[in-house]
Amino acid sequence: FNMEDAFTIFEKYNKGYISEIDFKDGLNSYFGLFPLLEEISVLFKRYDNESNRALSYGDFFNMLAPFT
Repeated sequence: FNMEDAFTIFEKYNKGYISEIDFKDGLNSYFGLFPLLEEISVLFKRYDNESNRALSYGDFFNMLAPFT
């Protein structure tokens, strides 16, 4: 299990990014977690460097491993 595997859990349709809904769906189905969309939006505002309401692989990596 590596960062790319984790990214593919959330990325749908090989778009190259994860939307807030994709992230919510991945947390729900794969991890059994059910955060509010508002909570996910706060997380995305912090780590979405392009401010496009989506996480690129780089954004996702920095969110999960910010000091590597």
